[in-house]
Amino acid sequence: MVMKFLRTWSQYFTEHLAPVVETIPEYDLPLHIDMPSNRERVAYMRSKLTPILFHTFPLENIPYSIFSPFPVNRVDVYLTGQQVLVLYQRLSLLFRDFLASRALSSEDFKEVVKLSRQDVLSAFIVTAISVSRGEPITQVTNVVNCRGFNPAIVPEDAAGNALLYALTDIVQSPGLDRESLGGTIISYAHAIRLSLQAAREPQYVHDFLALAGQEWLAAARANRGHYIAETPGHVVINSYYRIDWASVHFGSPGKVCWQHPDHIMTDNYIMMFPSNPIRGNHGVWRTDDGACEMTFNVKKGMEETLEVALALLWDVVVGSPSGPAFKTSQVAF
Repeated sequence: MVMKFLRTWSQYFTEHLAPVVETIPEYDLPLHIDMPSNRERVAYMRSKLTPILFHTFPLENIPYSIFSPFPVNRVDVYLTGQQVLVLYQRLSLLFRDFLASRALSSEDFKEVVKLSRQDVLSAFIVTAISVSRGEPITQVTNVVNCRGFNPAIVPEDAAGNALLYALTDIVQSPGLDRESLGGTIISYAHAIRLSLQAAREPQYVHDFLALAGQEWLAAARANRGHYIAETPGHVVINSYYRIDWASVHFGSPGKVCWQHPDHIMTDNYIMMFPSNPIRGNHGVWRTDDGACEMTFNVKKGMEETLEVALALLWDVVVGSPSGPAFKTSQVAF
């Protein structure tokens, strides 16, 4: 909603651009969401509650350790628009073969028509992190905007953070050796796609928010807050890849950059953004449509291992030694 407001405001700085017509948010009172009546459904939906909902701390005595559990360094991975396109095309072909080889033995493979660029980017970075750690990530949580999927619960124009978490089933990766990486990255992409499809079903939105709401409310009543803790085998992806914050230009379209202040001190929280416009020689700005920037932390000493894993995975999938740009920086806290 903040972005919509700022973007609309920005249009009035430039006479040649027509104002953007944004929908007006609805400010609803909190409502009670009935729990699922079927016990099996309740058990299933509880299995879809991300670990974030169960990690809490006392608000009256916030422990320092939750903000700095271990030494980390920040890494940034940058894929150009062309690299994203090539990665998407290559994995789409692998995924088509993957579905064809299993369609007769498993019904759920028929549920997925194709992957999205978000699925591909997520699977790529999750696989690279798994390789760098020497052990596979087994579950992935994606933060999902659920506005409009069940309008009775969360209207399209609901104000505030209309979010839920899409948790994959346990991912059985074929392996982390070079010969198995193609199958592993596809396994992650498939699991992520299924979890996102499920999370957008109206009944899923209703049931998830009913159960998740219990956990949020229980913590609030106990004067406790939630945080993202280190969880072996699990990562959280919070992607802004399809949200163009640079459209908030205040009269200088194509000449502004978006800086995000959010930072999580653990090594299992990944953020993705569309790349900012870049100011080159002679003050000329250029944009790279489709480019993606990923930022997250790794334990100190793991930076080079991750960089090697990214290059290896890129070579396996794309067949080129020239992969995504990689940068590391120290985290001060």
